[in-house]
Amino acid sequence: MYIEGLGFGKIASKLGEEGILNPSKYNRYGRYSDTWGWTTIRRIITNPVYLGHSVQQKYCRKSFKSKKVSKTNECEWIKVENTHEAIVDEYVYNLANHILYKKNKNNKSSCGGSMPHLFTSFLICHDCKSSLYYKKDKYGRGVYRCGRYVKYGTKACTSHYTREDELIDIINNELKSIIDSKIDIGLFLDSLKTEVMLYKRKALLEIKSIDDRIENYNKKKEDFFLYRLDDTLSYEEYKKALDRINTMLFNLYEYKNRLIEKTELIDKWEGNSSQDIDISCLIDIHSRGRSILEQLIDSIEIWENGDLEIFYKFNSK
Repeated sequence: MYIEGLGFGKIASKLGEEGILNPSKYNRYGRYSDTWGWTTIRRIITNPVYLGHSVQQKYCRKSFKSKKVSKTNECEWIKVENTHEAIVDEYVYNLANHILYKKNKNNKSSCGGSMPHLFTSFLICHDCKSSLYYKKDKYGRGVYRCGRYVKYGTKACTSHYTREDELIDIINNELKSIIDSKIDIGLFLDSLKTEVMLYKRKALLEIKSIDDRIENYNKKKEDFFLYRLDDTLSYEEYKKALDRINTMLFNLYEYKNRLIEKTELIDKWEGNSSQDIDISCLIDIHSRGRSILEQLIDSIEIWENGDLEIFYKFNSK
């Protein structure tokens, strides 16, 4: 979720809404909380224990006489690798921490809020090197403009006005062109394969989660039916609950079928060469969003006349 652009606070809210227990629920002797906090999310993202490594001496007392416990510098930590089974892929861990580092470096780290706009933190003004800001124009379209221009006007820079829908089409076409022209295709596919395999793994986990939710909703339907039989619920209450559950089930089945189609396409792609199958849907920004951008693109510079230059994480020349 962090790679896809959600902030710490939004992730915490989603976990709470889905009924996932927070770490303190398992802590019988320490502090206890019913809710997820954004600091917990940040700590999980940066904790190498999920990679299968043990880390000790993160905190210490200045002396055995002192009761005060202080954080130690990372160089003082004692790290032992591969002490237990990893539950997070190393690539996912490194990418999430790279994104966090990039946000901190640019002083844009956020610990809450909703999903960021698609190209936030990727777009850079070619002239003044500031980030481009998102807003809606008078037609309701998403556009980006130079940050210095937004803050200080024409004395600082010019607008570098860029529409989001046009950017999506340009980058999608660029990526497809790279595949078609086989420019450094090996390096490109190395980046893409990693992303696709991560997507497949995530999709399979999501399918399992959907199946569990479908089972729970079907059980609720049975429970509501029994409540209706013994008049615990009125017919109107029963009908309202049943309609809500059926709507949820319909959406879950629809989403599950889309995920299954994607995983079947990936299975087919794994068994064939890149020339034998159209993989463009796997890099489509409309469906993949910030995740595919984080995998393949470092930054995008925007000129005042609308021209742009894309800096990839692989060599496209």
